[in-house]
Amino acid sequence: MLLRQGDKAGAQAAFRKDLEITTLLAAHDPGDSDTQRDFIASLLKMNQVTGDKAYAAKALEVALALQQGGVASSNDVRMIENLRRLVAQ
Repeated sequence: MLLRQGDKAGAQAAFRKDLEITTLLAAHDPGDSDTQRDFIASLLKMNQVTGDKAYAAKALEVALALQQGGVASSNDVRMIENLRRLVAQ
């Protein structure tokens, strides 16, 4: 909501806090695919607000780990293709 209101700095601070939390949760339970997806979403929010492709690249890395672990859904497979395109831009 902050980003839509034009408060980029506020949005970035909120997204950074969200990323801190999801990073800890994802590290604590790497086998939980829902937690990993939340982590991916947080990374993509940071990519959106900062334009830093490193966040998108990390999101792709996490999504590929889901796929390699055999827990990727069909939506995850589509997400991987979208992430590849995003990282390549």
